Amino acid sequence: MDVRKHGTRANEARRGWSAWLWPLLSLLLLLLLPMALHSQQQASLTDKEVDDLRDAAQDPEARIKLYLGFIDDRIAVMHQLAGDPDARNRAARLHNLFQEFTELSDELSDNLDNFDQQHGDMRKVLKLVEDKTAAWDTTLKAPKTASDYEFVRTSAIDANQDVHDDAVQILDEQTKYFAEQKAEAKKEAKEKKDSGDEF
Repeated sequence: MDVRKHGTRANEARRGWSAWLWPLLSLLLLLLLPMALHSQQQASLTDKEVDDLRDAAQDPEARIKLYLGFIDDRIAVMHQLAGDPDARNRAARLHNLFQEFTELSDELSDNLDNFDQQHGDMRKVLKLVEDKTAAWDTTLKAPKTASDYEFVRTSAIDANQDVHDDAVQILDEQTKYFAEQKAEAKKEAKEKKDSGDEF
C-alpha cells in the first residue's frame, strides 16, 4: 500500500470534515450567544425592565436614565435592609442586591462608553450619573461588615467608583469639546460677518 496516497486521503478526509464542522460550530455559537446574554441579563432585570430598555434602544439619554432608575430601586431596598438588622434573610438579600448592583453598574458603564463614541451631548445625564454614584456609595457602605456579602459588597463599591470615574472623565471631555465647538462657531460667524462687511 502506498503510504503517501493513504496520508493524502486521510488529509482530504480531515479537510472535508473540518469544512462543515467549523461553520456548524459557528452557527451553534451564534444561536446560543443571545440566549446566554438574555439569561445573564435576566439575572439582574425584571421582564418590564428588559422591555423598557428595548424601547429606549435608540435613545442614549433615556437608556442611561433607565439604568439609573433600576439601580436606584435596588439601592432603596438595600437602604431599608441596612436599617433593619432583624429583616428576614437579610444577609442573602443584601448579597443578591450587591451582586445585581455590580451587574447593572457594569451595564451602565458600557452604555456610557458606547454612547460617548457617538459624540452626542450627554452632559446633563452625565452630571446626574456623577451625583447618583456619589450618593450610592454611602448606601453601599452602610450595612455592617458580614462575611456573607463582604466580597460582593467590595465588588459593588468598585463598580460604582468605576461608573463615577467614567462619568467624570466623559463629562470633562464633553465640556471641553462643546466649549471648543462653540468658540469655533463664534469665530466662523465673526469671520463671515467681517467678510460680508468688506463688500
